[in-house]
Amino acid sequence: MHLSNITRFPFTWHITMKKQLFKIIAKANKIILPSFTRRQLDISTASKFQLAIIGWRAYVTLRALD
Repeated sequence: MHLSNITRFPFTWHITMKKQLFKIIAKANKIILPSFTRRQLDISTASKFQLAIIGWRAYVTLRALD
């Protein structure tokens, strides 16, 4: 085994576990949180709470896809 593979292992394992965690959170968000696209919510009329939910879902989705 090459030395560089040994030193990189903990780092890659951490990234893989983090990605899996965000995938689980994304699935939970899909079940629990409301879908504003189905409701055809206009972003300009959304409340601060609705914008926070949209931002959270976008953050989790981006982290799950990285």
